[in-house]
Amino acid sequence: MDELNRLEERMDKIEKEKSDEDFFLKGVVSDLEKYKMASGVVDVMGPGVTVTVDDPLPTQGITDGYSVIMLRSDLLLSLVNKMKDAGAEAISINGQRIISTTEISLAGDNVNINTVPTAPPYIIKAIGNPDTIESTLTIRFGIIEQMKNYGLRISIKKADRIEIPRYSGILKYRYAEPVPVKE
Repeated sequence: MDELNRLEERMDKIEKEKSDEDFFLKGVVSDLEKYKMASGVVDVMGPGVTVTVDDPLPTQGITDGYSVIMLRSDLLLSLVNKMKDAGAEAISINGQRIISTTEISLAGDNVNINTVPTAPPYIIKAIGNPDTIESTLTIRFGIIEQMKNYGLRISIKKADRIEIPRYSGILKYRYAEPVPVKE
């Protein structure tokens, strides 16, 4: 990872130097940055919300010794989808960046996110308009209310600056390939 980071810094430096020399190249480099952010391969920061989801307290008698959120991991997926609906530009759960190939699935005693086992509490960060995301999540009969019906403890905090790490896995395409441009 250190070598990868060093090489990426070197590449960024070369791109910046060359783009300063050529106006057309400057536009291409700017577009490349947008695509990197959209694909999740760079760290990002901006305004947004942090949602913490935790199991009910053992004294509430809801759990029977099992993690509610692990048994209902589909609620995490619904929460992420609602954040996307609200215009979230980047999302992470417990430090795992959500990208187009991310899976959220129950695997034994863990919820796997990007094949990484995770456990409650779940800290979901989303970058976007904090007011829009919060109101989408807290709408009456919305996802937060559904989660609270299972006794889950949820808190939402808006922030002017949230940092979300890049996707740390390897993107592999075994079947898809670009369509050649016809001239």
